Formats: sequence, C-alpha cells, structure tokens
Amino acid sequence: MDKIRITAEELRQNIQKVSHYVWERQEAHRSHCNWMYAIEQLVKEKNGVFPSSEEINRRAYQLWLERKDEQAHQDWCQAEALQRQYFEIVN
Repeated sequence: MDKIRITAEELRQNIQKVSHYVWERQEAHRSHCNWMYAIEQLVKEKNGVFPSSEEINRRAYQLWLERKDEQAHQDWCQAEALQRQYFEIVN
C-alpha cells in the first residue's frame, strides 16, 4: 500500500487529533484502574478497613496526577505509530 504524502506539520496535526481520540477511548478504563488501585492501597494502609468514597476519590485523583504525563506520552506514541502507517512526510 502506498502511503499518502503530507508535510511534517500536517502529520503533527493528525497525530494531535488521533492522540486525543486515543486518550478519550482509554480515559474511562484508566479512571477505573486508578479507582481500583486506590481502593487496594487504602485497604492495605487501613489494615483491612474499607475506605470512604471521599478517600478513594482523593487517592484515585492523586494516582491520575502521578500518571497523566506518562499516559499522555503513551497516547501520543500510539497515535504517531498509527499515523505513520498511512502517511509519509515530504518537504
């Protein structure tokens, strides 16, 4: 299959759009994982006592803050790999 020829700026714009789509598609799953991991951490810290919803939400938010930059980078890399399958940069 021949690749579509586009400029580097057009490729960057495409990657930006696709990375946002990738982020949207994965955000609910990541949120759920952060929430579940927050519960696991808090139960261990509280010696088996189940935490309140407020404690879980606070910890899940902390986890999100810790992971968001890495996850954004992963989304960008995934989007770039997808776009490079179809596009070739021309000067």
